[in-house]
Amino acid sequence: MQRRKRYVGVTLKVSTAGKVTPVAVDWSDKLSYPVDEVIDVRRTKGSVSGEEGFRYTLRLGGITTYLWQTGHYWFVEEKVIDTDAPLPQ
Repeated sequence: MQRRKRYVGVTLKVSTAGKVTPVAVDWSDKLSYPVDEVIDVRRTKGSVSGEEGFRYTLRLGGITTYLWQTGHYWFVEEKVIDTDAPLPQ
């Protein structure tokens, strides 16, 4: 399955010490996914973009996924659905 970089909005909680914690991923103006749990945070490169930044491992609605922060920008690596591919039999 192919993936592509998709910029998203993120609702953040910032502690008095400056620690940033995502509390929701805003997929669109009308669709936002609350973060159930932040499992891990580490400095790494995105697998699709190759950009270095922070990768947050999150649980959203029982699904584990990644959210990247590079500078002031946040993105996910969304799945690309091939609409020309034949349906499975």
